[in-house]
Parts: sequence; structure tokens; C-alpha cells
Amino acid sequence: DRWAAGKRLTLDLGVRYEHVSTAAELQAQTVSANTLMPRLAAAYALTADGKTVASATYGHYAGTYNDVQFSRNSAAGNADRITGSYTGPAGEGLSFAPAFDPSNYTTIAGTFPTANVFFDDGLTSPTTRETTLSIGRELGARLWARGRYVHRRATDFVEDYITLAEGKTTVIRNNVNFGTFDNAVYRNSALARRDYDAVDLQSGWQPANALSIAGQWTVQLRNHGNFEGEAANNPAIPSVIGDNPEMYVERNFPTGRLDDFQRSKVRLWASYNLGLGRAGRLDIAPMYRYNSGRTFSYTATVPMTAQQIASDPGYARRPTAQTLFFGERGAGSFAGYALVDLATTWSVPVWRSLSPWLKVEVLNALNNQKAISWDTTVTANTAGPRDANGLPLEYVKGPNFGTPTRTTDYPRPRPGLDGGRTCLMAFGLRF
Repeated sequence: DRWAAGKRLTLDLGVRYEHVSTAAELQAQTVSANTLMPRLAAAYALTADGKTVASATYGHYAGTYNDVQFSRNSAAGNADRITGSYTGPAGEGLSFAPAFDPSNYTTIAGTFPTANVFFDDGLTSPTTRETTLSIGRELGARLWARGRYVHRRATDFVEDYITLAEGKTTVIRNNVNFGTFDNAVYRNSALARRDYDAVDLQSGWQPANALSIAGQWTVQLRNHGNFEGEAANNPAIPSVIGDNPEMYVERNFPTGRLDDFQRSKVRLWASYNLGLGRAGRLDIAPMYRYNSGRTFSYTATVPMTAQQIASDPGYARRPTAQTLFFGERGAGSFAGYALVDLATTWSVPVWRSLSPWLKVEVLNALNNQKAISWDTTVTANTAGPRDANGLPLEYVKGPNFGTPTRTTDYPRPRPGLDGGRTCLMAFGLRF
């Protein structure tokens, strides 16, 4: 509801209710969740002419019920899986028979969606709480500017908990005993966090009827947390937060800058309409894009140490390896870059509203081939000092560290290992 509380004050009051339930034939436990999300806003005219307005908003936003997460305990598309480590005699080659003998493997872990995977009662999607403060001003008939502060806190992420309290299950399939495995219970976690603070500046100017200029600058003050929650082509993945808490340590999930941290993001664009008489109209739209460097972490895969193994209180299957961070999350930074794009559209009126058009876009028009990311592979220095948990404190850079090795290491990737211009063309008919 919108409430005009006075000549200068306007209030927006609202709430969103969501009910989500699942029904799957091959799902051991369904989901039935209820979520309330308030939406509040206020706008106040600081000046009597209404040209300077301050506003504030507060709201809760529910995340998606990702089918990857919310089908973890369903056998539909999720095969039973056992992970084993080869411990038989040494050898190699496709004809090495011991490699095909299951008795030569030691079972490390097992996931059986309908046997040892469970959902906590009341499991819901993650929630984001957002607060914004903004002020805007009309500086003239054709000039305006606005500044906004944004604070977001995302929490209640869907995490798997593997603890002694969750219990164990002996799995039998087709009269075959596969052994005893630790249960994994998915619940909303208060341990996993993502915090975001930013300032956003926007402005627009129309010096002539045919020309308009606008821009936006976003400065991330904070984009920190201890939970990424996804990877390339792998959405909605849990972390080790809540898993084997007696064994995993903070260096396995440190807090720091997240992988989408970007200090500055600038966009400047213009649009110019050039009349060509009977030849139609030509629209010209250049854009300048600046992106400061993204972040990366110094990580390596290392085995569980003797100290960590000694802390095992009696899990059915304890982890054998771990991802170890050297320093805080996002300790490294890639390079920033700037690009110039250009779009032109030519349209010709033929008859009444019938108008064919041709659009040509040139991305990275100035042919920026700067490397914006690179190989970040490091290995643990096992000969160096160690912490109280026996984990290495130093790392060794890989042979390709700092070297671009993928097409995506450049602003505009193209075949080969460099960047370049991209030209796009489209045509159509308006009527």
C-alpha cells in the first residue's frame, strides 16, 4: 500500500508471502516452507519544489529454491555414489587387472540420496536483507543526479551438516551391504555469510533534443564472506562449513573478499540521433566501460594432517583431503581494464510505420588485449613452517602462475589466447 503521509512524505508498506512445497516420487523427504518478506519504503521531499528527494527502503528477499539443492535427497537424477581410494599393488595401464578389483579400494565416502541424505524441518531458500538510503536532485530541466548507499546481508544458506549428532546409516542395496556412512542433513545455516556494502552514483544530462549523456559509478565498500556457494557450471554447492567440525579448521573457509568483489564499476554512455532526411535516421551510441580487478584466493589441496585425524571423534568416513587457504579469502587481485563499445542503428521509413533497420555493434572498439586474469595455481610448501594443526603456512607458485592460459583471461575472448574486437550485425523490419 502507498500512503501519502503528508505533502512531502510518501510511505510504501508491503509484505510478500511465499509457500513452497515439493512432491517427488523418488524423494525421501519433501519440502514444505513458508516465508514472510516485508517491503518498506519512505520518500521525503527536502525542498518545497520537490526537486530534492531523500528516500530509504528496507526489505527481505527470498532466494530461489534451486533444484540442485532441493533434490539432494531424491534418487531422480542423483545416483548412489561411493568414493574410494586405490590401495592395491602398484601398476599402470588399461590391462592392469588389480585396478578393476573393488577389493583394492578403500571407501572414503558415500552418498545415497534416499538413505543418508536428509532435509531439516522447515528448510527454506536463502534470505537477503537489504537497506538502502538515497538522495536525488533535479539540477536543471535536463540534468539530474542521484546517490545511493546499499547494504545487503545474505544468510540462511542451504548447507549440508555432517556431524556426530546427525548419526550414521548402514546402507544396503540389492542385498549388498555397502557399509556405514555419515548422514548429511541440509539445513539453513547461520555460519555461512555474505555481506555487501556499496555506494552507487548516477547522473543524466540531455544538452539537446538529439543528444543524451548518462553514467553510473558503483563502488563496493565491502563484499565479504566465508561462503561462495557456487562455481563455474556448478551452482548451489555446499561448503565444508558444518562438516566434521572437529577436523576442519577456519583456514578451510576463511572470511574475506568474495570472488565477485569489484571495487569500482563505471559505465558512461551517450545516444545521438542523426536525421538523414529521406534516407532515414542514424542512431549512434558509444559506451565506456571500466571494471576494476576481480579477486582470487591462494589455495591448494592438501591431505588431512595427523593432528586433524587425531581429532576425529569417530566418524564413519573421515575426509582425506581439504582445500587450504593461504591468507584470507580473496587475498589476490587481478587487473582492471577499460573497454569502449559502439553501436549504430540505421532505420529508413518506407511506408507509414513500416521501417527496415540495420544495427552494427563493435565491442572493444579500441582493441584492448590486456590480460585481466591469469593462472593462480599454488602448491603447499611441505618443507616450510606449519601451524598448530600441522598445516603448511607457505606456498609455492606454480610454473604458469601469473600467465594467461585461457581465452577468458582477456576482456573480449576470441579463438586463440588473446582478446580482440567483436563485431555484431543484425537487421529487421519494424511495422
